[in-house]
Amino acid sequence: MSRKLLEDIIHLPIFLLEQTIFPFQREITFPLTPDMRLFLEESKKKRGLVGILVSDPVEKGVFYEGDIGVTAVTEEKENEVVFKLGGRFRVVGFSEKDKIVIVKAKLIEEEIVSYGELKGREPEVWALCEEVWGIIKKEVPDVENFEKIKECPIGEMADRLICVIPDDEPGGITRRDVLNKENVFERLEMTLARVADFLDFLGLVTDPIFSQDKSENVSKKIKAKKKSNSDTSNFKERFEKIKEKISPEAGDQIAREIKILSGMSKDGSEYHIVKKWLDFAIDFFSLEETKDRKNLRVVKKILNSDHCGLEKIKTRIFEELVVRRLNKDKKGPILCFVGPPGTGKTSLGMSIARATGRKFIRLSLGGVNDEADARGHSRTYVGALPGKILEHIKRSGSSNPVFMLDEIDKIGKYGAKNHGDIEPAMLEVLDPEQNHSFLDHFLAVPADLSKVMFITTANISETILPALRDRMEILELSGYTEEEKVKIAQKFLRPRQIKQNGLRGKVRVVFSKETLSFIIRGYTREAGVRNLERAIGSICRKIAVEKVAKNKSLKRFTVSKKSIVEFLGHEKYFSGIVRKLKPGVSIGLAWTPYGGEILYVESLITANKGKGDLILTGSLGGVIKESAQIARSYLRGRIGQNLQKKLKNDIHIHVPEGAVDKDGPSAGLAILFSLYSCFKNQVLRKGVAVTGEITLIGEVLPVGGIKEKIIGAARAGIEEIILPKGNGRDLSELPASLKRKMKFHLVENAEEALDKAFGRKKGIKNE
Repeated sequence: MSRKLLEDIIHLPIFLLEQTIFPFQREITFPLTPDMRLFLEESKKKRGLVGILVSDPVEKGVFYEGDIGVTAVTEEKENEVVFKLGGRFRVVGFSEKDKIVIVKAKLIEEEIVSYGELKGREPEVWALCEEVWGIIKKEVPDVENFEKIKECPIGEMADRLICVIPDDEPGGITRRDVLNKENVFERLEMTLARVADFLDFLGLVTDPIFSQDKSENVSKKIKAKKKSNSDTSNFKERFEKIKEKISPEAGDQIAREIKILSGMSKDGSEYHIVKKWLDFAIDFFSLEETKDRKNLRVVKKILNSDHCGLEKIKTRIFEELVVRRLNKDKKGPILCFVGPPGTGKTSLGMSIARATGRKFIRLSLGGVNDEADARGHSRTYVGALPGKILEHIKRSGSSNPVFMLDEIDKIGKYGAKNHGDIEPAMLEVLDPEQNHSFLDHFLAVPADLSKVMFITTANISETILPALRDRMEILELSGYTEEEKVKIAQKFLRPRQIKQNGLRGKVRVVFSKETLSFIIRGYTREAGVRNLERAIGSICRKIAVEKVAKNKSLKRFTVSKKSIVEFLGHEKYFSGIVRKLKPGVSIGLAWTPYGGEILYVESLITANKGKGDLILTGSLGGVIKESAQIARSYLRGRIGQNLQKKLKNDIHIHVPEGAVDKDGPSAGLAILFSLYSCFKNQVLRKGVAVTGEITLIGEVLPVGGIKEKIIGAARAGIEEIILPKGNGRDLSELPASLKRKMKFHLVENAEEALDKAFGRKKGIKNE
């Protein structure tokens, strides 16, 4: 027994009906009208596949997101159209609306449950079926086949049974309600409730079809069932416990809903909606506030024990926690951790929760693009649900959890057409002046989120929506040095992977600092530590296989460079600069969302007697192209007579990895070095990289992302870096280990930069 919601979303032209149809009906026929011809033309674009939906019984011609319909294939005959019915689908969005309505639909694979799987309820179900059969067999033409209903899956049984009950008889459940239920057990329960209502109605009006005894028994059973179903004592008891703690507005609304529920039958279509609302509302407003940890020394110890490095970030977090301790009503900034993947943004949030003693919840915003995802649906919609914000807080079981909103830079990028904008909802959540009265569409009562400690993460701060960025304090995580990665691996990654791969207490796995450094340099050139953990995990799995399959007496395994190559294959990267530099090649530094990287710039004279054309390749953006033109113009204005002829040649500048887009105002010096090296036929000094922009008069301008670029250069084996003098203040943020290992040259102008790069002792004009 299995059910699966297919992941494929298809677009279907919709044919709207006022009467309800079900897949078991196989075929329905309609006359071929002009409007039908227009519909058929649209269906041909979908290979004849269409969707049939049932109109709202009150608002004719209207249907809603979340409704379930039936797919069909159209077949045109002489003066009519035959719709051959398929399976169910759920409406998940509207992609187009004109004369023909197009919807986004998720196909539903029906759960196949046989009549024999009802677990002891078969006699009860079949007794109700027989009662209905006895009543309507004279009026329904194909009722002779009704007895075969026992051979149907219970989903089809429910569909067939509801179709023989008049839709206009008393009772809240309609055929449309049954069609809109995906779960076959719920569908059967709804149908049986409708059947019981129908039989009760016939008994109450003393129809001669029934004997008096039988009708009275049915009535008593139904009335007893209604009475028990409408019992609201549970909700009243729960409400009394929180009545004094919640706002008057919330209390009044809950009291009203309990009163409404008390007058309802469980068989009514509104009963379950009201019950679901009461369950959610009472659970949400019942949440208790957890007490923060009072010992700040323990808080600081936990933050330090959970993370290596990140001293500036941990200091800022500790300051925030101290201030919140002193002023509980503080409406402080929302902290936003920005950095490459694998640098510990999410784990920082978990550490904050552990340090404060609060619950931790996380919501990834990468797939949250509809306002309804954040704020929920109004209860007027079929299948309405609360928004993810309140739902996650309720699940945490606390009114003041640490709530991490992951990937906030992704919202607004993948929004679907016709969906509500999520930005206003997120602004309300993240604004301390507003989130004390956050309004969820499902709850429809203001909820106080001011006690929740919201934290956000992003890979790139520039892509965060400006209004959201304005409400947050950006804390940059630049990546880890090799020494920090070794410490992280020894303290966190190695023990975790040994435990996860079943080696704890069975095999002592030893990683020395040298072997960890070998893995970091040769296999995991990254800003974070995710690939490093994967590499350690892969080694641990190989050791586990060795223990189980080859050497059961194995008690200790010392990981060596030889075993690493055996387990992980040959090195992917090599320490030091891979390429041997030639004339015309320079090394620049680039910032990426995943950390800093080195970038080669190549220049070549393509025609000795050209027109001085400049060819630029490598997926370069407009800013880099301008930097190349500025670098060439600077050389033209400053170069000596010996090289003037070469400037009239055609020049081709290329930045490898042409499939990757490159842009930004920091490549000017690297391009200048490449052109100068090409004209002079002189190789750049070994191990030297550069970043910085130049002007036409040769001034060197400061650039951003210095820390990330330097860490990336260190990973690539760069020994010396030429930087704009204006970036000297950024060096204070570097770890002491990097300052000891690398040499930095701060320059104010292009000539000074060329002197450092090529070991010159004279200016350009003297060459």
